[in-house]
Amino acid sequence: MSIKVKFPDKFQEFMTDVYNRLDNKVLLNIAGEEIFTSIQENFEAGGRPDWKDLTRNTKSLRETEGFHKGSYFKILVRSGGLKNSIFKKIKGNTLYIGTKLKYARTHQEGAKKGSFGTVAVKIKKHERIINGKVVHVRSHIRKQKSPWGDIPARPFMMVQDEDWEIIMDTIKEYLNI
Repeated sequence: MSIKVKFPDKFQEFMTDVYNRLDNKVLLNIAGEEIFTSIQENFEAGGRPDWKDLTRNTKSLRETEGFHKGSYFKILVRSGGLKNSIFKKIKGNTLYIGTKLKYARTHQEGAKKGSFGTVAVKIKKHERIINGKVVHVRSHIRKQKSPWGDIPARPFMMVQDEDWEIIMDTIKEYLNI
């Protein structure tokens, strides 16, 4: 059984006043800071819950580029560009957290080999060793599929379940409840 309650005007005015006293931007800012922290921790942990490890080829390439272990071997953290591009913005009653980097969606969702179509790539002149002989290769244009290999999804723009509890606790502390 239930009854329909009609609140008196005085009570409705009181509730409207209480609601108006709440500063939604402050609450959004509190939540935004905690969500931002959760996303940054995804990078620091090398993926939460788990991201696919770097391939042997990627690790080898980074070593030949002069990088040895450290942050250059953290997944999705090479220059720090993606991690440092994450922004938090409040517009009206909406909280936005994101990045403007075009390649971010590919890392978030992954991509299959060739799913971006075929691209023309300029190859610089170089030398190769073929059958023990040095061969000079002229600069040329080569068509290849993009990406040239599968890119696994590494969802970095996500809040971990345990972090939602922290967000709610922080807001409760602000509201003294």
